[in-house]
Amino acid sequence: MCVTVEREDYSRVLNHLPGVIILVFGMLALYFSLLLIQAREDLNVMYNRYSQDIIALQDNVDAFELSYLMFAEGIAGHDITSVKKHLNAINDSFIAIQQYNYISLEKNKQKQEQYKRFKYEIPQDIKRISDVLALYEGNVVPRTQNTSLDSDIRAMDNAVDGLHRLISTSFKRRVFSDDIETKEKWLYWSVLAMGLSGFILIVLNSDKLGELQRVNKEKALAMNTLSNRLSALDMAKDGILIVDNVGLLSYMNKSLCHINGIDIEKRNLFVGSNWLNIFSDSDRAAIKEDILPDLIEAGYWKGDFSLYRSDNSVIYTDISFTKLPDGGVIGTIQDISEQQKHEDEKKMLEEQFYQAQKMEAIGRLAGGIAHDFNNILAAMNGYTEFLIDDLGDMPEQQDFAHKILQAGLQARSLVDQMLAFSRHSDGRLEPLNLVDSVSETVSMLRATLSKTIELRDNFSVSDAWIVGNATQMSQLVMNLCVNAQDAMEDEHGCLDIKIEQQNAEEIGFSNVLQDHLPLPQETPTYRIIDLDAGHSRLILGHLAKGTIYIKLSVQDTGSGMSRVIMEHIFEPFFTTKAVDKGTGLGLATVLGIVAIHQGFMVIDSTLGKGTCFSLYFPLSDDEDLNISNEEIVAATNKPSEKKAKHILLVEDQESVRGMIVEMLNRIGYEVSSVESGMEGLDIIRENPTLYDLVLTDHNMPKMTGLEMVQQVHMDFPDLPFILLSGYSEEKLAEIIRGHTAIKAVLHKPVSSSVLEENIGNILESTTA
Repeated sequence: MCVTVEREDYSRVLNHLPGVIILVFGMLALYFSLLLIQAREDLNVMYNRYSQDIIALQDNVDAFELSYLMFAEGIAGHDITSVKKHLNAINDSFIAIQQYNYISLEKNKQKQEQYKRFKYEIPQDIKRISDVLALYEGNVVPRTQNTSLDSDIRAMDNAVDGLHRLISTSFKRRVFSDDIETKEKWLYWSVLAMGLSGFILIVLNSDKLGELQRVNKEKALAMNTLSNRLSALDMAKDGILIVDNVGLLSYMNKSLCHINGIDIEKRNLFVGSNWLNIFSDSDRAAIKEDILPDLIEAGYWKGDFSLYRSDNSVIYTDISFTKLPDGGVIGTIQDISEQQKHEDEKKMLEEQFYQAQKMEAIGRLAGGIAHDFNNILAAMNGYTEFLIDDLGDMPEQQDFAHKILQAGLQARSLVDQMLAFSRHSDGRLEPLNLVDSVSETVSMLRATLSKTIELRDNFSVSDAWIVGNATQMSQLVMNLCVNAQDAMEDEHGCLDIKIEQQNAEEIGFSNVLQDHLPLPQETPTYRIIDLDAGHSRLILGHLAKGTIYIKLSVQDTGSGMSRVIMEHIFEPFFTTKAVDKGTGLGLATVLGIVAIHQGFMVIDSTLGKGTCFSLYFPLSDDEDLNISNEEIVAATNKPSEKKAKHILLVEDQESVRGMIVEMLNRIGYEVSSVESGMEGLDIIRENPTLYDLVLTDHNMPKMTGLEMVQQVHMDFPDLPFILLSGYSEEKLAEIIRGHTAIKAVLHKPVSSSVLEENIGNILESTTA
């Protein structure tokens, strides 16, 4: 056991020994390197000084030689004084060289003799030249070759050059050479000892170095993998966050910053802080209350969440949180706003589709009921008119008949509302100044509305021409104002009616702009938007781009209506009023009138504050005016000749047929009647010249009245027809315009006076 421990201690010491050696010799190598650097720096400084002194001496020698030559040639301005001045400069430079310590140079034994000779020769040359110049200065001008300074100057120049060469060739190689070489050897052996010790250390620790290399490679691979995964997380479209086990945010990617409205450059400010800080105050409260309890209990939470961003906008998200084994949490946040928007739009379109189907079905049902009801009213009102005529000597009974006829006319008004809802009304569309029409209605309303209601009108335009029906517009305004009065009940309130002109793009509903006007026969769709608690908006139909609209608004200060009520306001017979206060057809009629007039409607209602109906009708264009039914119905005020005129009546309803036969007889015409279009076709073909006019119902089994007209007209084109319909001529207008035999279309129930007038006018025109 002791041997093993000793071996381990020895091995540990052996492993550390090379390191200690490397450290010691490394310090020595550093020390000798510094000494060597200092020695070489000193050498360079001294060499530079030598060089500067020698160069200065050479320059003075050259200047002296040039000055002497100019003096010898007698050039003005160069006298003996100038020459002596330059000689003195040479002497000063040589003295300057001597004042430095040149012991180091003198230690160079190989160059000592040369150096001493130059030190001796240069002063001698200066002395000889100085003596000769003294002779020149005493005005003794020697002209002989022996007194010339050329040889002396040349000798001095050679001595200075020799001294310069001696220093430049020998100084760096020899000065301090022994000292520098010693230091270099110490440095070399120190580095060699370091290298040998390093090699021994590597050999002794080769296994550990291999293991260390493997570990470092694994770490590098792991760091690379981690970096790639973090890059992938950062590029993910879903927001990702990681929370440590104490609730601090460890990581969040770019998508999470974008979803929460956080500047990407500032995300590091949130890392290391409470992870809930990335959410708004309201979201933090919701997470603490609704999410964290389930997350702590189940370890997982997932669901939809309305998230408030830092800019106070709201987005719809799908959030999931999962607890990690170390107690931390990883979460993902997916922005599903577009998906939610598409789902909402899909749901809204489905609701609009179902609503359109329901309204279309109700419209067809209302139209069918109205048609059948008109047949009943035709008989009832017709026979009532007979009673009124026959009871002239019985005023009391005649008054009863008048009351029955009045009730029948009221019933017809109710049917007209149903037909307006189903867009089967018989109203003609023609150029109409909406201001005049509404003004007349407002005048009537002032006399009928409760005195507790202040009726205010504000027409910003004097002319507001649309293509419309004055009666229907009056009915529309009347229905809206009556509803407003009921909404305000017996309380004081204000009812504002405004007319103004706006472009489609100025109305503020760009999402409902389309390239064309809606077709009158289309069932308009609508959608309801919840703006605030108790505040809802209904948008019906669409606007045409580039179209100018006349806006009619009716606003009250009543009780308002909830979204639940708003979803049903256009359904016939739906009402929130008492039984004796409404039929539930008012707004259904408004819907039909708006559709017929190719309009657009917005309803804003706030509970407890009131409701505003904004209706938009396209401004009329002369090129777009609908053709008036006056092209179809001929009318004159001239009396017609009734005698010797035979009329054929085709009507499948027995009660209506009997009533009309009696009505025509009372007017003074001879009448034949049949109960079907097939019978009428046969009887006309048997005796085509017997009848002056054919009065036929349109909606009959087997063969309609229009089909009978088409068949008869091919054989007898001059025979005129009057078409009776529980629907309107509007439904048949396009076909009627192609058949000249149809002179008029009358809407059931028809009164005796209307029938007499139309038949007289037609017979008058055919015999003219």
